Amino acid sequence: MTMPALRATRVLTVLGLVLTLALGLWPFMTPDLLADHIQHGYPDYTDAEVGAAVNTWQVALATVAGLGVIGWIWTLVTLRQPHRWAPFSATALLAVALIVAVVLITTPDTSGEVGLVPVMGWAWLAPCVVGIVVTGSTWRIRRAASPSR
Repeated sequence: MTMPALRATRVLTVLGLVLTLALGLWPFMTPDLLADHIQHGYPDYTDAEVGAAVNTWQVALATVAGLGVIGWIWTLVTLRQPHRWAPFSATALLAVALIVAVVLITTPDTSGEVGLVPVMGWAWLAPCVVGIVVTGSTWRIRRAASPSR
């Protein structure tokens, strides 16, 4: 694999990290979006109950983002000196990220609606798309680094 291709993979990894950070901050920047969704599903909730539910989502999504950032940093470390096991690590991290994104998109709450605001849930697929490209690239790097048969 050429240095420009490796550099491009690193840049994409940083993009995934930035997207994940942005998604972790989004609920804190737009709490009204979460509050409106919760109020729609639970019209009898008081403002305090809606606020508590918003705080719960903020903490949960910040935790998911924090774990995602750790995964992106780990991937950057493995790309610094490409290791033979890097593609396996990237594949495992991608699988976990896809599962988390699908859970955020599809899990209903007790009101019967999807628990997370749909636009926020679907947005978690953006770092996954970047992860798919990065993971594919790590496999190409591994193949290029292995001796020909």
